[in-house]
Amino acid sequence: MKFYFSLFCELLGVLIFFNVSFTQQTFWQSMNGPFSGEIEALVIDKHGNIFAGTNGGGVFKSTTHGDVWVLTGLRDVKVEEMIARPAGDLFVATQNRGIFRSVDQGDMWFPVNSGLTNLHVSALTFGQDGVLFAGTNGSGVFKSTDDGNSWSPINHGLTDLHIQALFVDSKNNLFAGTPTGIFKSSDNGENWIQVFSGGQPFRQFAANSKGYIFVAGSGVRVSIDDGMTWQEINKGLEVTNIFSLWVNDRDDIFVGTYLK
Repeated sequence: MKFYFSLFCELLGVLIFFNVSFTQQTFWQSMNGPFSGEIEALVIDKHGNIFAGTNGGGVFKSTTHGDVWVLTGLRDVKVEEMIARPAGDLFVATQNRGIFRSVDQGDMWFPVNSGLTNLHVSALTFGQDGVLFAGTNGSGVFKSTDDGNSWSPINHGLTDLHIQALFVDSKNNLFAGTPTGIFKSSDNGENWIQVFSGGQPFRQFAANSKGYIFVAGSGVRVSIDDGMTWQEINKGLEVTNIFSLWVNDRDDIFVGTYLK
C-alpha cells in the first residue's frame, strides 16, 4: 500500500476504537500511537488484539483497544497487508521480504516463503477451506494448502501478474484486482477468467450480506451476479481515487480517498 492509504488505516484504527469503547457518543478520538512509520495495515485477531503494520517501523500490537502499543518485530520491512485467520494465526505480506507468520499472537514472526518466486507480496487472503492465497507484484498469485509452509503459482488464464488485491466471496470464488482489470477463479485459483477490463486500478474488495461484491479503485463498482458483470456506483463521490473500502454489518459502505 502507498503512503496515502496509511491515513485511512489511521482512521480505521480510530473507528475500531470508537466502536468498541464509545457506543453512546458520536465523536472521534486519536489513538495513542503507534508512532513509528506510516501505518499501512490493521487487523484484529480472534482474541481482540489489534495489530498495526507500518512502513519500516515494525508491527505493533495493542491489547488495550489502542491505548498502549508494543513493537512485536519486523522493523526492517514495509508491510503491505495483514490477515488473521479464525484459528488465530497471523500473516503479514511485505514489499521485499515475502510473507511472515505468527502462531503466538504476534510475539514471534517467522518467514514462510518456500516456493515464492517474488518476495514483493501485495495481497493476502484465505478461502473457506483454509487455503491461503498470496498476490505478488509481477509474478501473479500463489497458493498454499499447508499454512504457508510451501507455495505454488496458480496463474493459468491470469494475463496481468501485477496483483493489487485478492478476495474470496461467500461462494468461495476467488477474485484478483490488477491495474488492467478484475479476474475470477471458481476452482481455488487453478483457472482464471477476466470478468472486467479497463485501464484503471482495482485495489480492494468487500461484500455485503446479500452477496453483492464491491471493488474500489477509480471509483467504486458493484457486482450482483457473483462477479461476472460490474456496474459503476459513484454518485455523490466527490473524489473517485479510492484506496480503501469497507462494508459493515449493516451493509453501510465506507471508502477512503486520496487528496480529499
